[in-house]
Amino acid sequence: MAFSEAQDIINAVSAFQNDTMFKDRQTRWETDFNLWRLKAYDAGKGYYSYTTNMPRVFADKVISMLTNSKLLIQIPEELLTDAEQHTASNVERFWYGCFNMNDEMLLLMPQRSKLLGQMAWHACLRGGFGLLVYAHKTEDGNTFPMIRVWDLYNMAYGFDSKGITWAANKYKIPREQADKEYGVTATSLSTSSIGNLVDCIDYWDREKYGLIVGGKLVNEFTPHKLDYCPVAVLGAGSLPPVWQENYLYTGTHIGESIFGAARGIFPAMSKTFSDLVTIIRRGVKVPMGLWTATGTTGKITEDVFQVDKAAIIEFREGEDFKPLLPQSMPADTGNAINIMMGEAQRGTFPHTVYGELGFRLSGFAINQLQTSIATIVVPFSECIERAYNIACLWLLKQYTTKSLPAIKVRGRTAKDMAFGYPKAVQIKPTELEGDWHPEVKLVQVFPKDDAQRYQLAGMARDGDIPLLSDRTIRGDFLGVQDPDLEEDQIDREWADRQPINRLMDAYFRAIEVGDMLKANNFLIAVKQLMQPQGQPRQPKRPRTPYQQQALESGEMPVEETGVPPQVMPSEAMRGFPPGAMSARPPSGGEL
Repeated sequence: MAFSEAQDIINAVSAFQNDTMFKDRQTRWETDFNLWRLKAYDAGKGYYSYTTNMPRVFADKVISMLTNSKLLIQIPEELLTDAEQHTASNVERFWYGCFNMNDEMLLLMPQRSKLLGQMAWHACLRGGFGLLVYAHKTEDGNTFPMIRVWDLYNMAYGFDSKGITWAANKYKIPREQADKEYGVTATSLSTSSIGNLVDCIDYWDREKYGLIVGGKLVNEFTPHKLDYCPVAVLGAGSLPPVWQENYLYTGTHIGESIFGAARGIFPAMSKTFSDLVTIIRRGVKVPMGLWTATGTTGKITEDVFQVDKAAIIEFREGEDFKPLLPQSMPADTGNAINIMMGEAQRGTFPHTVYGELGFRLSGFAINQLQTSIATIVVPFSECIERAYNIACLWLLKQYTTKSLPAIKVRGRTAKDMAFGYPKAVQIKPTELEGDWHPEVKLVQVFPKDDAQRYQLAGMARDGDIPLLSDRTIRGDFLGVQDPDLEEDQIDREWADRQPINRLMDAYFRAIEVGDMLKANNFLIAVKQLMQPQGQPRQPKRPRTPYQQQALESGEMPVEETGVPPQVMPSEAMRGFPPGAMSARPPSGGEL
């Protein structure tokens, strides 16, 4: 169902966000946000309050793991021809370039993180997010692949059996921006605007899009020339839509946040620790009572709790001065804290993830730690992977079918190869022909037993007939993300270590610095290495009669040195002639 009037859109958004199930999800989102921002726990007047930092540390740890992950977008090349591989390379560069363009644009926006950072935060704290993907021609005539991350807290949408029919994102902007950028003055604002902020609704359906500011439609609806609504709604986790007779709000739990397993434990921890701190403070300064013999009220004029001065209290017969409250926690407090901490660790991360360990873990312990971390992180990583997959498919389809100007991109591919530097690479829509589907993977760095992995890799490769191929060993045992690229780099390094290639590199470096003597020496060495083994010597010049006579008499011919011709004389290497180091001056009288 699509809408054509601004008021109809406002009413639809209001109806969606006032639904009971959506209200339940909003309550959950607000609770999770309070946990993340460490909203102070209030133990009441007269009591010490303690707020555990576990939810914030846990959330930041997961978000950091996701934002530091490596995004791999690849097209399988095993079955492609050379021409198809060239096109696939352009497609990969197009995708990476589009994401890089959005990150560069976000740098200009105040207090905005990169796309991956926004997706990671919303996936972890909201349990999902909305994604707007739209490639369009800007006012300066360039193509921009717009990608926007929407907060589920402010979204509204409708859907049918074919997907999203309409979607809207509600947010607020300052009145000054509404006036200068959109021409909406203060007198024309609707009653929904509060204070200095103005309500905005970004609306999209399967035919058009538009912007509503302060209850007024800015300009007219613009056709986007697509046959679908370019907005996706993604949720973390594997819970599908289910229906039960005894519980009608199962949809509330779709897209659970990282606090799902420990949401109820954190307040109990803050309460217990607040009580413990209160008891400790009472032990430092215990409430005291004075009992008099006559029943009258007594008064102590000195602070008996200060350590820098003594206090002498005089008592009369029948008077007593003692604590009013016992200075101890209940006996089961320690057990309760241990149980809560165990539940919290099973619902979040073990303490070893934060480095709180003074010894080396065994291989089994490392594998168990990796499994526990992956159990938490993988659902949110897969949510982000689906978002990038949708963005890749939609951007490629829109760019190749909407007759947009050629795009200029730069960035770095999955094989860690930079492109578009110093000048951006231009990719035309005609260079991306084909029905391309990416393989998207967000790779995190988990703790691993490196010693065991390398030992198994060596065992799998030993013997005349290895048990596994090098590609399988690098990919499955060692976790190399691109085994083929690693094989190419190994071959390249092997070639660089060959003597002839090292001599050639030294030869060109000597030429660059102008040392021609070294360059000539390196060139001679290269020629000697290139000479085939066993090559017959070149015919010598005919000997003179003097040389022939010396040869027949057993003397060494004058042109012979006694060493093979392949050996370079030391004089050519700036050394001393043979025998020069052991020579001695003649004795007196000798000639």
